[in-house]
Amino acid sequence: VPAIVSIAWSVPQLLGASVATRVTSRKWYIVYTAIIGRIPLMVMIAVIWLFAVEYPTATLAAFFVGFGLFRAISGVNTPVYFDLVGVTIHPRDRGRFIGLNQFLGGGLGALALVAGRNVLDAYPFPNGFVICFVTGLLVSSVSLIWLVNVREPAITSTPTTNRRQILADARRVLSRDRRFRAYLLARALMVVAGMASAFYGIHATRELGASDGDVAIYTSILLAVQNASTLAWGALANRLRLPNVLMGGTLVGGVASAVALVWPSIGAFAVVFALTGVSMGAVIVVDGALPLAFAEASGEERSLYVAVTNTILSPVDRKSTRLNSSHEWISR
Repeated sequence: VPAIVSIAWSVPQLLGASVATRVTSRKWYIVYTAIIGRIPLMVMIAVIWLFAVEYPTATLAAFFVGFGLFRAISGVNTPVYFDLVGVTIHPRDRGRFIGLNQFLGGGLGALALVAGRNVLDAYPFPNGFVICFVTGLLVSSVSLIWLVNVREPAITSTPTTNRRQILADARRVLSRDRRFRAYLLARALMVVAGMASAFYGIHATRELGASDGDVAIYTSILLAVQNASTLAWGALANRLRLPNVLMGGTLVGGVASAVALVWPSIGAFAVVFALTGVSMGAVIVVDGALPLAFAEASGEERSLYVAVTNTILSPVDRKSTRLNSSHEWISR
């Protein structure tokens, strides 16, 4: 499932960037593609409800295909979505906007996680999953109402991205924009360095004697702090500037690794996970706003920069959904 989430979403990004140069209304394009993307989800839910018990293999195939198509269509409209963000949210407010979205979306997601667990415990397979999937589908569909009410400026500029030469345009951007290349390299290295966080819980249980309950608490701390820190980093983004926020998040992540190395105790690992959450929060805020800033500084299409960023980072980024977390349920 994580592989489908990443690959199906990132591969169509450049196609989405080429489409973005020809749409007459960004928000209506997002709404229409979001509706189309929900069709395979509806088919998937129906198959699970009707055939999961008798035909589990076919049901599993339907799940992967349906969810994969949903994610692929999400990937196509992601560059257009961030182009819409670029024209409706002032650059000085984007960090705060993304941070607030992540904060509210993460809080609601935590509540949904608790509710979903109760549903799965209360209803036998596959009914519990069907209820969860239908609820998610309804909530995400209702959220389109707010997207429809976005006041979108008219598209008046001539696109610089050639629809038929999108790969050449991507190469041109990478060859000309040195700062953008440096950002992509830095983000890739951050992902490699961030691999350490995947081993914190393993180390705590194997070497320090932490229980499963301890690890659950660590994870809760990480998610809670990450969610809260996006709000703080978003508020600071305008004062510190986005590149400085990225460097700050990187330094905090390094401190987390240092604490894990020199202070090996169960209590200290709560601090490690908290610092890791702070670091991840900074990355989330920057990843949503910095490609837009690079595009505007270079005079290129915002959608092209978003697509190039997601495409290049997807092979190394385990959460290449990042540009996205909160808007997935809105535009997807």
